[in-house]
Amino acid sequence: MFGSGRPVLVLPASQVEPLVLNRVCVAWDHSEPAARTLSLALPILKCAERVDVVTLDTGRVQAAPGSARAAANYLRRHGVPAHPRTLSPDGRKPGAQLIETALSEGANLMVMGAYGTPRVKELVFGGVTRTALEKPILPLLIAN
Repeated sequence: MFGSGRPVLVLPASQVEPLVLNRVCVAWDHSEPAARTLSLALPILKCAERVDVVTLDTGRVQAAPGSARAAANYLRRHGVPAHPRTLSPDGRKPGAQLIETALSEGANLMVMGAYGTPRVKELVFGGVTRTALEKPILPLLIAN
């Protein structure tokens, strides 16, 4: 994933059925890795019936509520049926909240940028990428 310039598809160990990509969740934080991954995922996203662009409003400027709307508008301009959604923190780890939201919405793929925070910080404190990769429970398309 690092330095390849290409996304990586991570499948859960339990994945036995063929991969269906009709419902996709994009984890959006307005970071460089998220933007790169969104661009790289366009061919897949164009095939989806619905794409939810989900951001977590943590109070950081880069993840402001309007940023999910801006990303969804970008996707719609490219023919992707995208819908923005902003979540409020609910006490769970951000990664767990994003993944559980994707599952509750029926997503069968999550697209996300990897390691938008420094890897050392994520190693020590955890983070969305680490949470998603520890035990993937839905297919992930990730890039850095």
